[in-house]
Amino acid sequence: MARGDFPSAKQDQFVLRFPDRMRGELKDEAKKNSRSLNAEIISRLQRTLVSDAGGDQNEHNVTRFEPISEPIVELLREIRQLRAEMAKAGKGK
Repeated sequence: MARGDFPSAKQDQFVLRFPDRMRGELKDEAKKNSRSLNAEIISRLQRTLVSDAGGDQNEHNVTRFEPISEPIVELLREIRQLRAEMAKAGKGK
């Protein structure tokens, strides 16, 4: 299969300038996690979006990046619902 035939070849590309030593640090982390540098960067960006998820806009951003995000978004919804139920139960005491 030629390089241009892979689905990833059709995805958006972005040139990124790294601060000194960051590329090497990310490559080391990627190797530890058995990922490519690109996969490591995407994973870290996705975790940041998930950890910041406090509203629907963040959920939208997460689901744009990777299909596996949908179960994560559903878990976030469930967590919010449980928190609301716990807060409501705590007020009733």
